[in-house]
Amino acid sequence: MKTRGERYVAERLKRPAARRAFREGWNELRLAARIAYLRQQSGLSQTQVAARMGTSAAVISRIESGKLGSVRTLKKLADALGLALYIDFRGRANSRRRSAYSFSVSSLDA
Repeated sequence: MKTRGERYVAERLKRPAARRAFREGWNELRLAARIAYLRQQSGLSQTQVAARMGTSAAVISRIESGKLGSVRTLKKLADALGLALYIDFRGRANSRRRSAYSFSVSSLDA
């Protein structure tokens, strides 16, 4: 049996605009989690990455919580981690609207 909250979410996600917003937010959270993972894999703290970028640890914390900021900020972050930032536009197979976007932060070796 679903909780009241689960029923509320299921009902809201029936709306196309809500589904789009959820998808966009989900993608941003996935990217934020990927950034945090890559930072941890490189053995750097948020403070260390912030110092390399010339910003504060609070900015890195916000990025890793899903508030990604500008492309310029993401580029600086990738540089601070020794990574490459790729921004891509792709068509969707299951949609009439053929535009989409994706961000990727990857190791230069990948």
